[in-house]
Amino acid sequence: MTLRMSIDVGGTFTDLVVTDETGAMTVYKAPTTPPRFSEGVLASVEVAAEEREQSVADVLKACSTMIGGSLVHGSTITTNAVLEGKVAKVGFITSRGHRDILTVRHGGEKHNPYKWTEEYLPPYVPRYLTMEVTERVNSEGEIVVPLDEEDVRRAIGQLKKYNVQAIAVCLLWDILNSTHEHRIGEIIKDYAYKKEIEI
Repeated sequence: MTLRMSIDVGGTFTDLVVTDETGAMTVYKAPTTPPRFSEGVLASVEVAAEEREQSVADVLKACSTMIGGSLVHGSTITTNAVLEGKVAKVGFITSRGHRDILTVRHGGEKHNPYKWTEEYLPPYVPRYLTMEVTERVNSEGEIVVPLDEEDVRRAIGQLKKYNVQAIAVCLLWDILNSTHEHRIGEIIKDYAYKKEIEI
């Protein structure tokens, strides 16, 4: 029998939902275990295995995609960390001309798009930690401006001076062609290796 399992790590409990081939759904809980969150995940699987009178290994095998099962993991604690500002100092690299994408955001609120006086929380990454690089992919996924790798190196160097602990990369139309994003990732890794920095 195959199983579909969905796990969410919350601030207090780790929730596990198991759906079998008949569509029957069962919910299990185990305490969340910071800072080793994986222990709470495994504990929730152990609770499910015990109730199903199976071994943990057998329950996990039943989730294999090779036989039509699935295991999906979500993390409320990550959302909470972002909302509470309890995250690493992050730098952000984006396409030239889009530096303000996190600060400008969308206009208005969801249910009243013409409400222009909405008070926003500060952006997840402050503007001074947002760097632009020259490149452009169009809405068809074609590269119309090649990636300027020196721009990338300058951006990484500047972010390092700001003592960032992580770098996020999000370029215009990357959903259609992620070539530039992948190359920036390689440069970040190479830079970190050669410069002996922790990025």
